[in-house]
Amino acid sequence: MKTADRNIIIFLCFGSLFLQVSAFFDGTHPNLLYANILQIDSIEINTWRNNSVVPGLSRAISLDYHYSMGLIFWTDVLEMKIATMHIDNILNINEDIVRTKIGRPDVSNLDGSMRRTLIDYGIERPRALALDPNRGIMFFSDWGSVPRIERCGLDGRDRQIIVVTDIAWPNGLVIDHKDERLYWTDGALFQIKSSTLDGKDVKTIIKDVKYLPHPFGIAVHDQYVYWTNWEYKSLLRTNKYDGSYVETVQRDLTSPMDIKLYDSNVQPDLGANVCGYFNGGCSHLCFPTSPWSERNVKYTCSCPDGYDIKSDNQTCTKHGGNAQLIIAEHQSISRIDLESLQSDALDVTGLLNTVAVDFHLEKDLIFWTDVSLKGIYVSYLSGGLLSGLGIRKAIISEDINTPDDAGLNHIQVSNLDGTFRKTLINSRLDEPRAVALLPHEGSSRVGERRAVKTDTNYL
Repeated sequence: MKTADRNIIIFLCFGSLFLQVSAFFDGTHPNLLYANILQIDSIEINTWRNNSVVPGLSRAISLDYHYSMGLIFWTDVLEMKIATMHIDNILNINEDIVRTKIGRPDVSNLDGSMRRTLIDYGIERPRALALDPNRGIMFFSDWGSVPRIERCGLDGRDRQIIVVTDIAWPNGLVIDHKDERLYWTDGALFQIKSSTLDGKDVKTIIKDVKYLPHPFGIAVHDQYVYWTNWEYKSLLRTNKYDGSYVETVQRDLTSPMDIKLYDSNVQPDLGANVCGYFNGGCSHLCFPTSPWSERNVKYTCSCPDGYDIKSDNQTCTKHGGNAQLIIAEHQSISRIDLESLQSDALDVTGLLNTVAVDFHLEKDLIFWTDVSLKGIYVSYLSGGLLSGLGIRKAIISEDINTPDDAGLNHIQVSNLDGTFRKTLINSRLDEPRAVALLPHEGSSRVGERRAVKTDTNYL
């Protein structure tokens, strides 16, 4: 979703290039982008030329894009992440921006920062998302005990159930902005249906087990509706009004999942939004309210997870006055708020044997050691992209050689990014396990298995 001065991405967490690519996406021809499990491909409408866009993936399921910025985003359910890449990236370099959790719609900036949970109650198995940022509406489907399609404001409030009958596995959602209708696939009922944006005037476009044994992704362009088919590993289309003349667009695919129409008309730039050029005066997140909201405001300020809104309803402060315990638990890092006693796990994965942990509150950084990976790592406390290198970064690892490397029984120092590494103490240490600093006193405490020592020579 694009705003006048801020770009955000709303995503579901469920468990939701080559040199020639820039020529294919020249803006003159609409394309269909689709996730094909191990890669993301595109098909140029009318010529039906198929091209590889992002190869070498693990298990790509959902995708979307930011047209004016030329960015593609996708989810990888095997690596449990959201990644992004520029569509003209000839080196095929992509970045992880969010490590996902299961079962909730979240929002963040495009780089994964300022992440917030939008809906964390009354939702069981969220599957698909569709956004109408110009109206301030988010649509989502739920596979749970009461299958349904809901809509709400972009802040996750003012929820309304709009479709709850004749629905079982609502796999895909798409908005037809031209006709102002919502389309969805149903993987269990072998059908594609549509309604107005408030869930009324429901129509069955096509219901046929032959062509829809397991439909998943869905897209709309001109008079056609397109969908991916798990069973036949194909991409098909039909007339979006009456379901006449089903046509196979692409067959013999690996495992087609989500599909999006890549076209400028899907994301028109309509100028400033209600949050304005100063983000509505909000310190962090600003969301347009839903058109049916009774709050009598055009937008609301909101905060990333771990922050609270102050009485001015505009400024966010860290939750609990920063009084938290951060705990290393081998394969996870968690924190406990000392006022509410609520706990949550930090958005870092790939931990094998985390032992020590520390943080830099002012810079919003957390550091930890992993004795199995033999490295020191850093990430943001609030989550998000770290210096363009992904969700975490190894600042010191076993393959870093230093001139004065003295083995294991020593204490070293470096900058926060691991540069200018130097050994401080490499004698009279048996088995050092922990370090505590008293920078205002210019001293440090070193914990060993059998003793605690003080050193004032360094600081």
